[in-house]
Amino acid sequence: AKKWCPDPVRVGSYNIQVSRAVEWDPRADWTKRLPAVTALIDEYDFDILCSQEPYRGQMDDLISYYKDKYNWVGRTTAADSLETMAAYNPIFYRKDRFEMLRWGIEWFTAVPGTTGYDAATPRNMTWAHFREKKSAKEFFCVSAHYDHKGKEAKNMASYILLDAVKRLSGNLPVIICGDFNSLDFSEPYNILVESGQLADSYVTCGDPVNGDFTSIPSYKAREDIPKNKKHLDHVFYTPNSVKVLSWKLITDSYDGKFGSDHLPIMADVLIAN
Repeated sequence: AKKWCPDPVRVGSYNIQVSRAVEWDPRADWTKRLPAVTALIDEYDFDILCSQEPYRGQMDDLISYYKDKYNWVGRTTAADSLETMAAYNPIFYRKDRFEMLRWGIEWFTAVPGTTGYDAATPRNMTWAHFREKKSAKEFFCVSAHYDHKGKEAKNMASYILLDAVKRLSGNLPVIICGDFNSLDFSEPYNILVESGQLADSYVTCGDPVNGDFTSIPSYKAREDIPKNKKHLDHVFYTPNSVKVLSWKLITDSYDGKFGSDHLPIMADVLIAN
């Protein structure tokens, strides 16, 4: 029988909407959202949190708040790494538990910092190779953000992601989090789950908590969040080397406020020993 590392890893996937979103929705005011984001992260105490979309200023706020607990890796989706008005796809990890061995960016286009295919904006994924200090077990993690418009761009992103994971991860256990801008059983989603490489934690966990809610309620009150099971956010994994213990869509608000227009997904997983 396969042996598993005894201590579960709590993984989160959380699209934290860009700060300029306040231009079209006053509920997106970052100064009011930041306390909700940190309250949620504090409450659920993620070991690894993959985020998508925050700008550098938002990253600076989170990094200063969590400097004693988390380290992070990531780079902007702009060609210029100093670009402030461009999204990050950071991976935060508990520095007391994990050692980051190597990390990098893979672009969903042939030319870094450009849109490519029929995408509306430049897109990339952040990857990282971790070692758990206690067990010395190593694993591979991805935070991905697909384009929100381009049909071809989304499909190509799935192929690029699969290729990158195969090329970079070796035989390590793999956990892939992200805002895929693709519903369950859409073409980009199916490219991933029909690859033979990956499974969807929502499908395999057995009892998904709040799975009937959409993951993109756009700041609606909890009682108004549609129960249409529309998820753009997913946590995929290699089923031969990762075991999913639980899956939860976190629908909590804090002082009546949400940290983003997306809700985070939390999955507790075991890594093969």
